[in-house]
Amino acid sequence: MSVINLVVGFTPYHSLYAESFLGELNGKTYCFFSKRHPDISSFPQVKMIGSRKSSLLSIFIYSIYVRFWLLRKFKINLYCPHPCNIAVNYLFFSGRCSSVTVYEDGVANYYDASRSEWTLPLYKTVLSALLLMPFRSYAGHITGCDEMFVDRLFVSRPKSIVKSSRFRRVCHFGLKLKVGKSVGKKGKILFLDQPVQIPDDQKEERVKLAFGQLKPGVEVHYKPHHDSVSDFDFMKKLPSSKAKMPAEQLVAVDDFSVVVSFYSSALLNISTIFKNVRCYYIVADEKMIEVDGKAIRIYDFLEHYGISPLHGSELFDDS
Repeated sequence: MSVINLVVGFTPYHSLYAESFLGELNGKTYCFFSKRHPDISSFPQVKMIGSRKSSLLSIFIYSIYVRFWLLRKFKINLYCPHPCNIAVNYLFFSGRCSSVTVYEDGVANYYDASRSEWTLPLYKTVLSALLLMPFRSYAGHITGCDEMFVDRLFVSRPKSIVKSSRFRRVCHFGLKLKVGKSVGKKGKILFLDQPVQIPDDQKEERVKLAFGQLKPGVEVHYKPHHDSVSDFDFMKKLPSSKAKMPAEQLVAVDDFSVVVSFYSSALLNISTIFKNVRCYYIVADEKMIEVDGKAIRIYDFLEHYGISPLHGSELFDDS
């Protein structure tokens, strides 16, 4: 009976993190990523499936592969960040995978990212049924571990995870980044945009207030989020090739000395990996999270990892 590894992801960070463990997988491996493809040039056993031209065509091609594997009774080792996506939900809960491994999804593995019901918009639910991969709603932590025990969890901070008892094995895989230029150029700042729960005009006002009056020689470079694009007139737009990179990879190849965002998970990763790059947050909405049942502000969560609030021009005194 044939055995395959199936690695699926939905964000640029997922593809970047997958690069940390793809080389450790034995046997034929297939990848399906909807936002950015991982670099598989060093992994001859890995094959990308789908289409770069159309997301609808891509998921259709992928569904044909899944149906073929199931009909031929392939042993599937599934790797995904969580099952709240039409590409993996059916397989995740089907009981037809030989193993299920959840890998790091930003900060969601480090707090109680739970709901009474995880669902998708109606059109995606209908699409999943048409693709013969019907979506099943579920409750609890986004990783699906409250619904069933998960075979393995791949994370960069294994000692900090929540729900550890719901994973049969927890494995450490840190990001593997090729550092290009020396990081830490004085006065070069990267701003990471992301969706927040306040109107756009308030978002713009809070960003401008947080940065204050920029000093001569200070440059703020704007990186859009894959689900959020804003227009800040005092920021420089990155070239398209760099704007599409995961933030961690961008910092590895460029020379930013400061990174600023709201509560992006990239702040945690960058502050851990690049000791000479300072990370700051801007307070947007008062987002609350729970860690092991205790409610805290997400900004207190960030400060636990050494990320500080941005207070106007004082930041640039020695940047």
